[in-house]
Amino acid sequence: IAGKVYDHDNEVYLIFFKSYKQEAYVLNAMEKNDVNGIEQNKNALVKTSAEGLEKLKAVVAYQNDQTILKTCKQMLEFYKEEAEKKLNTVSTFYVAKDSFEKIKTGFDAKSANKRTQSDVDQFNKAVNEYNAASQEYNKVNAELNNNRKNFLDDWNKSCEKFTDKHVPKG
Repeated sequence: IAGKVYDHDNEVYLIFFKSYKQEAYVLNAMEKNDVNGIEQNKNALVKTSAEGLEKLKAVVAYQNDQTILKTCKQMLEFYKEEAEKKLNTVSTFYVAKDSFEKIKTGFDAKSANKRTQSDVDQFNKAVNEYNAASQEYNKVNAELNNNRKNFLDDWNKSCEKFTDKHVPKG
């Protein structure tokens, strides 16, 4: 019985794990300020989560227990929404940050008496864009971190409950 329970658990886990790992690549690219890496891995996350949702439809619940199927679906839907909608804010932030840093470097390279009004206007515009992108990034990132934690907690608890319920004791 335990073997069948763990086979089912592993089948669902592998569907979950592909997107879980892909999101880790996105987060790693974010740590490195790698906009290209974020975009590539974000697109891959959309694909893996959509594929996972399709695969999940074909999985038959073990003894009609939908527990891990439901939480796996919630995780995949989170990853899909994160990649399709929320991570655009992250990319926008890193582009604004890069632009600001380049403009600031050029601005700082000129002595104050050599700066034109155009230089000051360009710098101020870059500051405002960077600040706006930072605020939105912080808001979205906090939301994603909170949701990720909650969904992963639910996932882990459901897997534990599933095996506790179906694996015979002693």
